[in-house]
Amino acid sequence: MIEQPKTVEGERERREELWTKLSAAGGPSSVSAALLNELKIFYGGRGIWVDKAKTQNVGGSRDGVTVGLLHSGAIYEDDLFADGAIYHYPTTEVPGRDAAEIAATKAAQEFALPVFLSILNRSTGLRDVKLAWVESCEDILKQFKLTYAEQRPAQESKQDNQRAFLLTAPRTKEEKTTNRSKRHPGFKFDVLSHYGDVACCLCEVRALRLLDAAHIIDVQHDGTDDPRNGLILCANHHRAYDAQMIAIEPGTYNLKCAPKQPSFDELGITKTSIASLSAKPHHDALIWRWDRWKHKG
Repeated sequence: MIEQPKTVEGERERREELWTKLSAAGGPSSVSAALLNELKIFYGGRGIWVDKAKTQNVGGSRDGVTVGLLHSGAIYEDDLFADGAIYHYPTTEVPGRDAAEIAATKAAQEFALPVFLSILNRSTGLRDVKLAWVESCEDILKQFKLTYAEQRPAQESKQDNQRAFLLTAPRTKEEKTTNRSKRHPGFKFDVLSHYGDVACCLCEVRALRLLDAAHIIDVQHDGTDDPRNGLILCANHHRAYDAQMIAIEPGTYNLKCAPKQPSFDELGITKTSIASLSAKPHHDALIWRWDRWKHKG
C-alpha cells in the first residue's frame, strides 16, 4: 500500500507544538542536548536532523523535511547575526546522504516550514535554539540563508530590478562604526546571490573566505544593504576601493584609477570593466560613488 502524503499543515502544527513545549521546559535559551533529544527538536551527531519517521512523505517529500540544524561554531563561527544565520551545505563522504539532507532543507523552504537552529555554547555545552525559516538557498555558494522569526517573514521578489532602490537608510551608531561590509554574512550572501558567481569583480580570486561584499554607498553614509549596493571584491581590492584608489564609471562600467595612485598592474587588477557581469550594481549607487570620487579629485 502506497503511503499517502502527510499534510504540510499538520507538520507545521507539530512544529509549533514543539516550540511551545521547548519554551515550557525552560527554553529556548541555554537548554541541554538531552532536552532537545527528548523533544526530537534535534537528534544525533550530524548537523542536519530530518526525523524521517515524522517527516518523510510530508507534502510528498521523498527525503523528508529538515526539522533541526546544529551550529557548533567549530568551522563557520562568523555566520551568525542578529536576525538570522548562514548555514553551509553538508560536505561529508557518505554517498547520497549530503544530497538528501540538502533536499530536505530545501523542502522546508518550499513548504514554508520553520526549522530549529541549535547554537552550541562551546564553553557550557548548552544550546540556544532559534525558530528560523529557510529564506533562500544558493547551490553556487552551497549555503542556506536563515531568518529568525515567530512567523514566516514576507518573501521578497527575486526580480531585483522590480524593487524600488533606496540609496540610503538610517543606521545606528553601532552599525556605522562596525565594518559590516566585511563582517555581515547576510549582506555577503545576498550580494553573492545577486551576482550569481563566487569571484572578485576585479581579479581572479575565487576563494569564498577571501571575498568580501563591499558597499558602494558605504555604511558611514547610510548606504543600504540592498545587494545592488554591493560588489564582490577580494580583501585587497576591497581596501583599494574603500580608499578611493579606484572607481567604476557608471555609463561604461569601466574601472578608473585615481591620479598619482598605483596602476592596475601594481594593484593586481586583471578585470578593468564589470560590463560582462550578468547582473549589475544599481546605476544610482554607482553615480553616487562616482560623484564623490571625482569631487575628491
